[in-house]
Amino acid sequence: MRYLRAKGIRKALRQFHFLCGIKPPYKVLLDGNFIAMCMQMKVDVHERVPKYLQVKPHECEFYVPRAALEELKMLGEATKEAYELAKSFKVAETHNQPQNEAV
Repeated sequence: MRYLRAKGIRKALRQFHFLCGIKPPYKVLLDGNFIAMCMQMKVDVHERVPKYLQVKPHECEFYVPRAALEELKMLGEATKEAYELAKSFKVAETHNQPQNEAV
């Protein structure tokens, strides 16, 4: 079963490479909820994500949006560990445009 999953991932990564030009080193954008669930399930993000992408750990750069950091901080004690882990990643600056109000 693990072989078939790895084969499927390899095919998807090859498609991304040929169609979009996406190739290692990967820049991975992590969500606050993803980080919180990884902490809850005791999954090492630094180890498992590169393994899933079938690259060496130094070929993945992890980014967290500033909004995700603020969300984890706002949730307080329940996500304190996830917030500490998220602070160790690079911060991705997003340029959110204000939403237009319905007329």
